[in-house]
Amino acid sequence: MNLKTLYDFLKKYLRKIVLYIRSKNEKIYFKKLRKRNKNPNPTIIGNNCIAGVIYHNLGIKYYSPTINLYFSNDGKEYLDFVRDIKYYSTCQMEDITEEENKPFPVGRLIPKDSTHNPVRVYFMHYKTYEQAHKKWVERFKRVNYDNIFYLWEVYNDNDAFDESLVKTFDKLPLKKMSLLHKNIDGLEHSFILKCYEKDYAVAKVLLHKGFLRISAKRNLDDFDYVSFLNS
Repeated sequence: MNLKTLYDFLKKYLRKIVLYIRSKNEKIYFKKLRKRNKNPNPTIIGNNCIAGVIYHNLGIKYYSPTINLYFSNDGKEYLDFVRDIKYYSTCQMEDITEEENKPFPVGRLIPKDSTHNPVRVYFMHYKTYEQAHKKWVERFKRVNYDNIFYLWEVYNDNDAFDESLVKTFDKLPLKKMSLLHKNIDGLEHSFILKCYEKDYAVAKVLLHKGFLRISAKRNLDDFDYVSFLNS
């Protein structure tokens, strides 16, 4: 056995150990989370995969179409979407995967009037557009409009980012929270993710914490989403 083969074997074996220990930790941690949760059917509208992770951790059905997908990182289209979610629930979606040149399906919600803007949806965890669109329609039918919570992980690590968008979101009459990579002054409903203090890499919020990442907690768990949903 050469060194590379040995290294690959040890790496694979170590990963199995890490996943096994993490799964044991998750059983304990998820049990505590689910016991605290008093909201069995919330609709969580997120701009990325955060909503799906929360549903998974709490062991509840997906009452949201925003699962395994993301909206454009500049935030403009997500803000349009949350401002009038009922309107966009009636809009047709077209396949623009080739136009966007992505290795995964991309859809675009087509507004029916001139006062709304198109909204692109990037289905990065789906194999085909047909599969993604089917799930989008299916889950939109479950939306509980009397129990909606909005989460926006704000990628404000670029000097060109328009902070006024987040401030507009902050003032909307919704149950919402902005999860920030760094502080934005003047917000009443925001939480700064500590994992980005020294590194602004996108998607770090979903990484597991601790040595070898065996913890059941992710960086996301610094934010108490159970209390947020119970509010």
